[in-house]
Amino acid sequence: MQRIAIPPARRRLHAVIAAGGLSNLSEGMGGLALLWYVLQSGGGASAVGLLAALSLGAMIVGLPLGGILVDRYGARRIAIAGSVAGTIPVACLALLTGQETVLLSLVFALVLLAELPDGAVLTALEARLPELAAGAGYSLERVNAVDDVIDGISGVAAVPLAGVSVAMFGVSFTLWIALVCGLLATIVAAFSLPAESKEVLPRALAAPFQGFKMIVFERSALPLVLIVALLIAAFNALEEVVVPVVSVEVGFGPEGLGIVMASAGIGALLGATIYIGSIRLAKPRTIFLGAVLVLLASLIAVAVQPNWPVLLGAAFLAGLSAGTISPIVNTRLQRFAPTPLRGRFLGAVGALVVSISPVTALLSGVGVDRFSVELVLIALASLCAACLATAVMFPDAL
Repeated sequence: MQRIAIPPARRRLHAVIAAGGLSNLSEGMGGLALLWYVLQSGGGASAVGLLAALSLGAMIVGLPLGGILVDRYGARRIAIAGSVAGTIPVACLALLTGQETVLLSLVFALVLLAELPDGAVLTALEARLPELAAGAGYSLERVNAVDDVIDGISGVAAVPLAGVSVAMFGVSFTLWIALVCGLLATIVAAFSLPAESKEVLPRALAAPFQGFKMIVFERSALPLVLIVALLIAAFNALEEVVVPVVSVEVGFGPEGLGIVMASAGIGALLGATIYIGSIRLAKPRTIFLGAVLVLLASLIAVAVQPNWPVLLGAAFLAGLSAGTISPIVNTRLQRFAPTPLRGRFLGAVGALVVSISPVTALLSGVGVDRFSVELVLIALASLCAACLATAVMFPDAL
């Protein structure tokens, strides 16, 4: 049988997507391990909300800074440097969580340091997809959808693996596994992302504002950023605060929490797959609005009946919604900016769309402790309704 040769441009694209999947696997395993550690520490929903807020807050700082660095030094250099920088606090967390008593404040500080470089790594992997897709002869829509499928597979694998690992070997061991996965992603990125020459900037201090200026002057970019910010705020609070807290309240161990969160990953995988098949059958705006309605339905379901089957189904529907929306938004944003400015533009957009999420995550945790899960879910549903209203008011955004 004659061997089919894969062109180098396609091999490079496949490797970059694989590196993103490995990085997502590392994030998923480490995230669930730390989430379980905080839940078992006795801090309650407020501590879980603070953990999510710190992680998201670090992304707000890291994304625009990462965009500047990617445009200045190249995607490959920043992906490698960011990944290596992120492993140091993760290693510290793995060592600390193996001790009998650890201050939660120290854990939170290390989480903040571990998450800061992630924005740069994420921007580095995403900013060069349009060129890699064009070189490989694929459409950008399909590349983004396949990228989300791989992320969905790694997300599905990460949480049950982490749940079983935490139950059998503990949080510390699971964090070491996450660290190894992250280092593997760095190695793959090092050999697959294109080498780029340094960009000569006329004024280094002007660089941070170029991405934000593009958002303001691009007519449909600002409404799109607002729509996505509202949606991400609702989804992150649901996935990172409400679902874990309710899972523990109904008596799940780490394995059960992993199953619930894996169902969201399965939904995301299916959502991205559905989008691949529906690219030519429906307009992106129609698909987007339908996906937001699905997320709204999942919030209402948990508010009405927060039990095991409903929680599992709601997590699946939320993931289905996110998996469908993600390639639509990514493709739209990647096409806004020219190549020399794409890192700064995507970094600025990333910071803005996540800007509401730390507040909603923190308030969701406090709201669950002080009031009720149902009230928090109603508030999150109102964010989805506002997202729908904004999308209807600005049809050109999608």
